[in-house]
Amino acid sequence: MFVWDLWYSAHWLITSAVDRGFEVVCGLRYNRIIWLLNQEGYIVEKLNVKELGELLNENDWLDLRLKGNDYRVASFEVVLKDVGHIRLLISRQWLPAKQKWSKCNYLMGTDLSMSPCEILSLYLLRWPIEAGHRFLKQKLALGTCRVRSQTGQESFLVLILLAASYLALCGCRDSALYTQSASPYRLIATYRTAFERAQITYVYTQAQHNVPLKEILEDLRLACT
Repeated sequence: MFVWDLWYSAHWLITSAVDRGFEVVCGLRYNRIIWLLNQEGYIVEKLNVKELGELLNENDWLDLRLKGNDYRVASFEVVLKDVGHIRLLISRQWLPAKQKWSKCNYLMGTDLSMSPCEILSLYLLRWPIEAGHRFLKQKLALGTCRVRSQTGQESFLVLILLAASYLALCGCRDSALYTQSASPYRLIATYRTAFERAQITYVYTQAQHNVPLKEILEDLRLACT
């Protein structure tokens, strides 16, 4: 299952996910073209999703309550241009501070059997996902990974999370480097730089005392294991 915002709802991205066996729940822009179907499944009208929302009356809405918020939703099976049959969901959220319903949001699901509650519940997971991506990129520097393979990126993520967890739990609590604004990645980079300098200093000191290179390399190997 893929869940993403309307900015990533390009038809080629949706069809690529479906062709690989994944279902998609995402937002749609108000101007996306759809075709309405009659009860027999035949196309009867072409319009955009905003125009469909403007045709709805009070009896077309279903009331839902999710995560402490009230919503009104209307669900349709339609044909989305360049994608095919989808489950279209038009939703509005009650805004207590303004005492009115929000503007329409347009969502879609590629699984036609999904209920309005399932589609909306999945889409509401989008913000925690985006917040997680922001943390990974800004605090753990996931964007600095130069590896392009999926396995390499997963390995990079695991290693950076392990190092960040170690620093957060024990390594950096007593360090002057640890502040609320310091990211785990910056701490990792700082500690790595300090470790490399210590190695250089160690090699230089040992060489001054005529220690054989083989012994120096052996000591460094043991220190890194």
